[in-house]
Amino acid sequence: RPWASISSSLNGAVSGDSVILKPGTYIEPPFTVPAGVTLTSLTGLTSTTISSSNNSARFITQKQDTRLSGFSVVCPSGSFAGIYYDNPGGASIYDVTLKGTGKLAYVKGGILAADGIHVPGGGIIDKVYHVEAGRLQAVNTNVGNPNVSSSFYIEGGTNIILGTNLFNVQEAFHVASQDYVIQATNVYVDDNVDKHLTIAPGISGSS
Repeated sequence: RPWASISSSLNGAVSGDSVILKPGTYIEPPFTVPAGVTLTSLTGLTSTTISSSNNSARFITQKQDTRLSGFSVVCPSGSFAGIYYDNPGGASIYDVTLKGTGKLAYVKGGILAADGIHVPGGGIIDKVYHVEAGRLQAVNTNVGNPNVSSSFYIEGGTNIILGTNLFNVQEAFHVASQDYVIQATNVYVDDNVDKHLTIAPGISGSS
């Protein structure tokens, strides 16, 4: 059964290939999606789940020009990212549900485009998006989990945020560093969100 795991399937994939997952739950060690490869599901996020078997390392590392599409990701606990991007060029995540704990998506460099990200209830989630550098383009993010400490934790980089709904979370936005750009349009933050915007001491800015 050479294709029984995602990791072994990706080891044989090259740029331009798609690895397509049948419905089910895949419990996997940390893995990397090679440059130019798409990881997608046959029937969508409600029937296909990828879960981390290791809580002491980041889970899914994307290389440039990769795409994750149509499944649920159960991220590792602690401070380790569920999806990690730090590459030249760009990568994308489309129609994905994020569950678990820790940092769900971490951008340290390059451009990560996220469209149709859902964070339902469950799990003690530190940050949905943690942006240290590079560029996050987040479209149609829906977060409704009261255990989310911060939906957008921004240490730097450029953050383009469109069509986002945040409700029941503890904090919508947290600006943690001086070096940042935030452009947001059609963002709804419900009245039941305790902190709409937290700005760290010493931070200044405009617009």
